[in-house]
Amino acid sequence: MSSRMCTTLVRLCAIGGLSAVSAFAEVTAIRGTVDAIVQEIIGLSAGAREEVSDAFPETSADLPIVAIAELDSNDENAAAIAAAQFQDPTLSAIQNPEEFAISMALFSESEGRSYEGRATGSEIRTVVFRPEEFFGTEAGDQVDVRGRIFIDGALAIFSQDDLTDLSDANVRLRVRVEQSGSLGGTVFDGSIDLVGAADGQAGATRSGDLPDRAITIVDLGELNPDFGHLWVVVILPTQVDYDYSAIIGEEFTLTATFEVEAQNAPEGVGCAAIIGTPFETLTQVIDLTQSEAAANRLTTSIRNERDRPSGTRLNGQPINGLGLCPLTGLAMVGLSVVGLMYRRTR
Repeated sequence: MSSRMCTTLVRLCAIGGLSAVSAFAEVTAIRGTVDAIVQEIIGLSAGAREEVSDAFPETSADLPIVAIAELDSNDENAAAIAAAQFQDPTLSAIQNPEEFAISMALFSESEGRSYEGRATGSEIRTVVFRPEEFFGTEAGDQVDVRGRIFIDGALAIFSQDDLTDLSDANVRLRVRVEQSGSLGGTVFDGSIDLVGAADGQAGATRSGDLPDRAITIVDLGELNPDFGHLWVVVILPTQVDYDYSAIIGEEFTLTATFEVEAQNAPEGVGCAAIIGTPFETLTQVIDLTQSEAAANRLTTSIRNERDRPSGTRLNGQPINGLGLCPLTGLAMVGLSVVGLMYRRTR
């Protein structure tokens, strides 16, 4: 498989040999994997477990590939679903390749039953930069280039009772990009954590390369009659650049991984993650354990907050003061291999 990923031109001042170019990365191969796991916890012991995975082109010759793991204990009003999808990034007509989608929902009314979940989507691109793409370079030269992560979504922790202890509930999104080859290493690594507290509160933290200006948090419990607390973290639609180096003419791989991990608590505490994907898994879990009306109200609350954030930004700035690039086509999140600037070294 061979394709060309075009860049957009970034206008940089030529300082210290740094100059702006519009370059191409030749992607010679694309592979993808998806994994989904849900684990039932009964008391302090492991209960039922469901694990599903797929890989392109190793186990599936066609894209998209999807992994869905689910457990349903209807007699205890408890259910869990984790799902991951990888789509062909070459089909997108917009800058965001839209290849990843991850969703998860865990909920239990049972006194001693809870769930842990994990959903992962990875893409491995084999990439090479050619001398003709960088003026004045030749094979063996080192160039500095830039890639982009596109991301949007929401994390949530919710409870039926507004006095419920949420300290065992947590949801985490981690995004990382790793480069192989002679200049290999981790070129992007960032995470967002939503963690419940004993007094019904929840807090959000971010680490690494994901910007806090793109993250908001709010409790929508007072607006939802079915749940006492509904803590929602919104990852506003944005793009994040990362820089790395490459050798002209030398093939290497970029492996992008989007991963969600979550754990709910028993007795009416749930958690969810919707990363670049529709809300079907969350609706299904709440419908199984509560009612269709409750499911619709919960997903509508999270969807509305995701579309029109009202919460507090982690960096303290007002919601309208982002300075982010709004994106369209937010069905999925993605990775773009782009060469935006270079500095030639021997």
